[in-house]
Amino acid sequence: MAQITLLTGERRRCWSEAEKLAMLNEAFAPGANTSAVAKRLGISSGRLYTWRAKARDAVRPGFVEAVVQGGATSSASVVVELSSARVSLTNAASPLLVETVLRALR
Repeated sequence: MAQITLLTGERRRCWSEAEKLAMLNEAFAPGANTSAVAKRLGISSGRLYTWRAKARDAVRPGFVEAVVQGGATSSASVVVELSSARVSLTNAASPLLVETVLRALR
């Protein structure tokens, strides 16, 4: 008589938001190998990318502190400073250009 083995698979795992965030920070840190981190954590790299996409979708635009420096002139500009980039936009910039630049910085 033949023997049959029934594979039922693993129980579904559940992670808290804090655990997911910690895994995402590790997997997408500068210089990290996402596939290697996923393998070490015992999850698929696709799951990490899905979590990252959902986290991005959950972030709603908000307000940030604005600092006015110097006097305002007719050629006043908006300066966006991040840790890795600085962008200056003059009041002559088209709305499409401003939107494109800000989306690229995100």
